[in-house]
Amino acid sequence: HESGKRVGADPGRIAVAGDSAGGNLAAAVSLMARDRGGPPLLCQVLMYPVLNVSRLDTGTYQTYADRFILTASAMDYYRKHYARDEQDFLDPYVSPLLARDLRGLPPAFLAAAEHDVLTDEIAAYHERLLEAGVPSAYRCYEGMIHPFFSFLTVFDTARHALSDVAAHLKDRFSNAPPV
Repeated sequence: HESGKRVGADPGRIAVAGDSAGGNLAAAVSLMARDRGGPPLLCQVLMYPVLNVSRLDTGTYQTYADRFILTASAMDYYRKHYARDEQDFLDPYVSPLLARDLRGLPPAFLAAAEHDVLTDEIAAYHERLLEAGVPSAYRCYEGMIHPFFSFLTVFDTARHALSDVAAHLKDRFSNAPPV
């Protein structure tokens, strides 16, 4: 943001995006940018993001605990290596779904996979964003598993998801006035 003009970029037209743990980081950056007064973000694109490491017992965790690529035991391992201790699981910058207030966040595009332990928390985050007055688009891609976006050459649905993301970004950037 600070060097945008120097490198030929518009510092007022920034988006954050990520998938899985990267989606967690993008959501946390969105919270931090709001809490710290900037930089302004046009949108956040979160592909099957991890949004709440404090609990691993939602319906989709129970349904998909031992299936497919991302299992409940894998998530338990990851969260224990991501946070210093269990108290950190409750930090909104670690578990963005637990933020008390989501008002003032950038508009979101949230993608979930039907067969993923994270799907319920993604849907809950979408609902909380809407309740906070934050525009949020939510798509749950049928038949997909957690890292489906990484399989653009394998799944037609992954290519459709990429098109959805591109359309969302195009809309956000084309409707944002240059700074």
